[in-house]
Amino acid sequence: MTTLKTLKTLFTLSRIFLHLILGIFLASLYAHGSVQTGTRAARLFCWWQRRFNSLFHIQYQTHGHINTTPTLFIANHISWFDIPAIGASLPVRFLSKQEVSEWPLIGWLAKKVGTLFIQRGRKGAAEQSIYDITHALQQGDNVIIFPEGTTTDGTAIKKFHSRLFQAAVNAGADVQAIAITYPTKNGIHPAAAYIDDMSMMESINNFIHAKDLQVDVHFLKTFSSQQYNRDELTALCAKQIETYIKTHHHH
Repeated sequence: MTTLKTLKTLFTLSRIFLHLILGIFLASLYAHGSVQTGTRAARLFCWWQRRFNSLFHIQYQTHGHINTTPTLFIANHISWFDIPAIGASLPVRFLSKQEVSEWPLIGWLAKKVGTLFIQRGRKGAAEQSIYDITHALQQGDNVIIFPEGTTTDGTAIKKFHSRLFQAAVNAGADVQAIAITYPTKNGIHPAAAYIDDMSMMESINNFIHAKDLQVDVHFLKTFSSQQYNRDELTALCAKQIETYIKTHHHH
């Protein structure tokens, strides 16, 4: 059985690699650091992420209404897979840690599709990110942040950090909450969480061999940054996501 498992892993990894190469080819033609809704770059961005998700045979669903003006999206964070799960239906720029920009292939691709990078722990890093996100929103892009700043096991949310919400206020952009779940009959799928000391490879392997893995992306309420300050926006989004996770934790 182990040889079959290894073959399946290698087969899927080679397909992922080829899909990355395709992404690099398409990005070099069409992506110029922005994925504004309605552009060819945005359509290709979503198509590429959907195809990526299908390599893992994951059942994928979105619910709710996606805000149509340039928006700061706020999501809880369970796994690296949250990113293609959201990107499959939403042309959006992610905020990622600086290290990702140095990863082979992926770093280049992330830069091309407008990923914003934050140097965690560096003085002035948050101010720089607020500036970058504000600028992206003003240009007409969507941006998404994971305000917990870390991944969780998905059963509850950690404290949401409010500083980056300031960008929405500065840009006069809407803020929309997104709840991500990997539901099974008794809670959260055990293969989903990318936490503690797990390596990226281990997590990818979990996804390749997971049975009945499903990811649900729920677009919740939209709030106007003209009506609330950043702390209020943070609290509103946290409440939306927390309530959703609590009520949908058991199917």
